[in-house]
Amino acid sequence: DEPLAKIICVLSGEHPLFHVLGPDVLQATSEPYAWYMRIPDYRAFLRAITPVLEQRLAASPLANYSGELKIDFYRAGLKLVFSDGHLSEIAPWQRGEWEEAQVGCPPLVFTQLLLAHRTYDQIRVIVPDLWAEGAINAELLRVLFPAQRSSLLALV
Repeated sequence: DEPLAKIICVLSGEHPLFHVLGPDVLQATSEPYAWYMRIPDYRAFLRAITPVLEQRLAASPLANYSGELKIDFYRAGLKLVFSDGHLSEIAPWQRGEWEEAQVGCPPLVFTQLLLAHRTYDQIRVIVPDLWAEGAINAELLRVLFPAQRSSLLALV
């Protein structure tokens, strides 16, 4: 028998196997891709993932955070209220004449954050309309919505 010389996978070059086996052994046959997804109700989605958001917050330097995060989608928005590290309220919100948002984000860009396709910092490079006022609000976005690898195969 000949020793294994090469493995061909349908993976991107960012997959952890590339770090272990290296490009001399492992060859990628496809570039990373992303599905086009829509979330019709951000509030319902955020309520469904609240336990995960609270776990991420608890494992971060912002554990036990209390405060509001007002996200302006430019025609509508959301207000997230945190109490001692728990997401206690998810409410519709729209910037009033004298009211300011802590985050500005086009709605479809917010979907990318929620679905963990890219991090806040990665999206900011591409979309200047995504912003956070102050270091704590930016860090809150980083903690709540880190980039994650996804696989639809697990759903089949």
